[in-house]
Amino acid sequence: MGNWKRKPVPGSTERETGLRHWLEGEGHELATTTDREDGDLEQNLANADILITTSFPRRREYDLGHCEKGRVKILAISDVVEPVLYGARISSYAAGVEAIVSCGDLPFEYLEYVLTFSGAPLYYVRGNHDPAEERKSPAGCMPLDGRVVDVGDLTLAGLSGSRLYSGGPNQYAERAMRRRTRALSRKIAFGSLRGRKRPDVFVTHAPPFGLGDAEDPAHVGFEAFLSLIDRHEPALWLHGHVHLYGPNVEERRISERGTTRVVNVYGHRVLDAPDTRIPAAGEVAGFERGL
Repeated sequence: MGNWKRKPVPGSTERETGLRHWLEGEGHELATTTDREDGDLEQNLANADILITTSFPRRREYDLGHCEKGRVKILAISDVVEPVLYGARISSYAAGVEAIVSCGDLPFEYLEYVLTFSGAPLYYVRGNHDPAEERKSPAGCMPLDGRVVDVGDLTLAGLSGSRLYSGGPNQYAERAMRRRTRALSRKIAFGSLRGRKRPDVFVTHAPPFGLGDAEDPAHVGFEAFLSLIDRHEPALWLHGHVHLYGPNVEERRISERGTTRVVNVYGHRVLDAPDTRIPAAGEVAGFERGL
């Protein structure tokens, strides 16, 4: 196990999913676009040498009214490109998924690919290896950082970033993250005055302190997140950042604080959310599959 290495995705290079790299190597430029009114579809079509099309969910028109009330099937991804999601199998593997959540540190080309070929809307936060927001964003994907978003009967809230350790983008000292959590809490409180329910799921890159984090400076969790859990009591808290290797991986994915289940979605997980069932012996509630 110690010498085992994940096989690369065919055609890929480090932190790239292959399609963009191959096209640019052949002298082409990959332009991801949509037919939304604010898109640049006509301009890109006029200049295109190669055209790849697929059904694409409109940002504001995706309807989750068919979902079982209070339950939404989520594909949660983070930190590492998974071959099962980058290839021909994704359409069947992600069948029934109503929303995708990225917990950060993934190539934006990968997010665009998963969004396009799954047919589900994708919501994301940024990790410490992602570019700053003003530099680049994944086309068609919806940012969650500092936001509260309704997805059918499900309400999501998100915060990007990890602990400050090298001065790179999307890194925050504890004090800075505490200010960000307070701003998000005010947004949640304001929404509740207008009848919006509190978030069912929080999405972050880094974990809460003491709940699935590590001891090294880069992977210590945020204490400020504990206050969010205690105040808003979400059913699920999804994060990435801490890579999982070796034995007992599934046991180390799950932590709990009060009624909140904290889940490290490193790689990917397919789950129903919110899921408040009491799991049977040997069962992990909320999880259907994941490598």
